Parts: sequence; C-alpha cells; structure tokens
Amino acid sequence: MSSNLRVNNILPSVGTNVAIGTAGGSVTLTGSVSGSITSGTISGVSTAGITTAYINTLSGISTIDASAAVSINQNLVFASGKGIDFSATANSSGTMTSELLSDYERGTWTPSFVQPATSANMYVNNGLTIYHADYVKIGNLVYVSCYIQNDASFSYDTGRSGTDSLGIGGLPFTVSNTPTDSGYHPIYVGYFNNWTSWSASYTPMGYFTAGTNNITLVYAVLNGITNITATYMYSSNSNIILSGWYRTDS
Repeated sequence: MSSNLRVNNILPSVGTNVAIGTAGGSVTLTGSVSGSITSGTISGVSTAGITTAYINTLSGISTIDASAAVSINQNLVFASGKGIDFSATANSSGTMTSELLSDYERGTWTPSFVQPATSANMYVNNGLTIYHADYVKIGNLVYVSCYIQNDASFSYDTGRSGTDSLGIGGLPFTVSNTPTDSGYHPIYVGYFNNWTSWSASYTPMGYFTAGTNNITLVYAVLNGITNITATYMYSSNSNIILSGWYRTDS
C-alpha cells in the first residue's frame, strides 16, 4: 500500500530542521523553491516546474536555474587525479587516450646554466639576471618561457670548461622519458645577444632533455644538430629569450 504526503507550506522557525525521507522512492519538487540545504542527500529529485532553486549553504553556488545554468562565485576543488570529464564529446579520428582534464597550474620557475645531461652547474658566482621565467601546465603539457642574462661575475664550476655542452636547468616539472624521444619538443629562441665568437650563420635553438629538468641548447647543421658550448655565453651581458612546451609524467 502506498501513500502520498502533500505539504503546501513548510514555514519552520529559525533553528528548526525539516527532513523529508523516503524508502526507495523519490521526492518531487514543483513550483518555486528557496531556502537552504545544510546536509544530507536528496536522490531522485525532479525539477519540473522549478524556476530557481537557491542553495545558500553550499559554499560558492548561488543559483541553479531551469535552463541548467549554474552560477558559481567560488572555486571548484577536485581531489588529486580528478577533474572535468569530457568523455561525452565526440572523439577525433586519432586514438583517444584520455578525456579527463585533471590539472592546471601556472607560476614561475628559476632557470640556471647547467650541463644538460648531468644537471651539473656550469657557472659559479654567476650574477644571472632573470627578467622573467613563467610556466603554464595544462594536463601533462607544460609551456615555459624565460629571459635571462649573464653579468661579468662568474667562472666555470669545478670540472666544467668552455667545451662542455650548455643547457638551462630548473624546469618546473621533469621532462617525460616515455617514449624515449619525448624530450625532442623544440625550443624557440626569440632573441639572443652578446654571445662570444658566435657565427652569424647559425641560429640557436634547443630541445627538452628527456628524464631531466633541463633544456639542451643546440644549433642546426646539415643533417643534424650541434650542441652549443659554454664558451658562447661566457661573456658579460650575454642573454637569451626562449620558449617551448614539453610533456611530463607529473
């Protein structure tokens, strides 16, 4: 035997709790609803006829209207590894591996000159000016940029020399090592100046060194690339502006 309960008005006084519960059934709300929900779960709720529902005690959510629009005036916070699931959207002709947007981050990083394969410091006593060094991470893709300049107060670190390959360390996330060529996303050099004995025939570039937090600086030659050595940027006020993106497993 089933029964129905119809309540035209519920007007609790301040501090009074009103609870509606069903066993295996549902609650249907019609008309205009306002007030607050302090705790608990309502399942099987029909929104037929509701123009606006105000949920005052769910922090940041101001209104949910009949057109399914949600107004939020605070942040949505996801547990680690969770995010926005786009699996309901159509897939491309490629092989889809994930439709979960689970991470976004932006900030600054601290570049330094290193030997890219070993991460060893290239210069000591280096008065390196960092004009800017920014990053944005969306999912597992990281975009970085920087503008840095040497002054005259540096020398080679112990065991290093001008013939060592030169890189920039300090990337905010480790470059993915899977697949093994994943580090070969290119670095674009937008500007450089005051490089010692640099040939005007070459344009510097670079790539992200897989499995490290470093960029390897190179220049292109016929059928390959050549590492840029430390001696080129061993002069006062030598500088470089660069940007690029890479994949990380973080």
